[in-house]
Amino acid sequence: LATLERLGGARSIVSTHLDASMRELSPAEQGIAAAAFQHLVTPSGTKFAHLVVTDNLGRTAEARQNHTVQNAPPPSDADGDGVLDSTDQCPNQPGPASNGGCPVQEPSSSGGFPNPSTVGVPPGWTPTTTRSTTLTVTTPGAVIQDVRFTNGADLIVKANNVTVRRSEFQGGLISNQNGGCFPGMLLEDVSMVAPDHAGGNIQEGAISYGGYTARRVKITGRSEGFRVSSCGPVTIEDSFAKIQPPEPCGDWHGDGLQGYGASGLTIRNVTIDMSDHTTSNGGNCYGTAPFFYRGGDQLNTGTVDIDRLMVEGMGYPFRLGMPGRVTGLKIVNNSWVFGPVSVKCSIVSPWEAKIVTHDANYQPTTVRDQPCNTNDIG
Repeated sequence: LATLERLGGARSIVSTHLDASMRELSPAEQGIAAAAFQHLVTPSGTKFAHLVVTDNLGRTAEARQNHTVQNAPPPSDADGDGVLDSTDQCPNQPGPASNGGCPVQEPSSSGGFPNPSTVGVPPGWTPTTTRSTTLTVTTPGAVIQDVRFTNGADLIVKANNVTVRRSEFQGGLISNQNGGCFPGMLLEDVSMVAPDHAGGNIQEGAISYGGYTARRVKITGRSEGFRVSSCGPVTIEDSFAKIQPPEPCGDWHGDGLQGYGASGLTIRNVTIDMSDHTTSNGGNCYGTAPFFYRGGDQLNTGTVDIDRLMVEGMGYPFRLGMPGRVTGLKIVNNSWVFGPVSVKCSIVSPWEAKIVTHDANYQPTTVRDQPCNTNDIG
């Protein structure tokens, strides 16, 4: 303590050290340092403006001023995900900026099958735009995101490599085969739901027609699901479809997925449920199949590559007449009218399928193995 007092105290020590350090700088450097000192602010909000000037005889003059500043409140980020509420599409659900601040929908960590709560637009999502008329896209590489389509409004794609992300279609459809094929379409976190009014295109393919990738897509309240055509290979990943009969039933031939003139298909972790066959008046209305990909009269070409597909309902839940590989196929027990499969087994290898039950979240329990024991055209 005596040494500290002899040296003039902490204030004098700091001041002497600062003065000595400043004298070692050139006049230009001293000016830069003095300017920087003017912007120092303590955590309490006190700003120190401290200026020291030394002349050519070594004499110094010092000026100091303290001022308490009022900091502006930080921008709001309610969910703490680093995306400000002003631009966050899901302000109450944390998510990465790359996904608009919304959580990324993923199947369960156990590798579970998709269900309605793990696909489609994220929980807490709000649209940036709502429109009730059909949108036609003609710009290659365009991105359509955070849009709610109401009143049965469609999205007509007339350009290659269009992306549709975090959008909801109430009765409308997405089509990229309009006066030609426009492949390279990418769909992510998209919900195709029942129309918000009487009518809507519920008996057309919700996603049509080819040359697209569908990832975390949800289809509910529709009488047709995915269509696959000659516009290019199709990949469907981590998606869910629950198909319902139309009202009135009429001559319904609905499918969860149908290939017609298709040129290749890849399935990865997809659930298709067509177990609902009851109409509002209590009658029965049956479509075709959750998975309908015949050969021959359906003009399909190419191969199929299926890994993890769960199907349920209608005449035969799984109908395949094209060559390819099938693994991880789950067919819900006793959900069929005629039988579990109708497959041209001689051109399918490998084959691995099981008859299962599932819980309310579509997670399966195996009942028995299902051999490939038919040689139909699908």
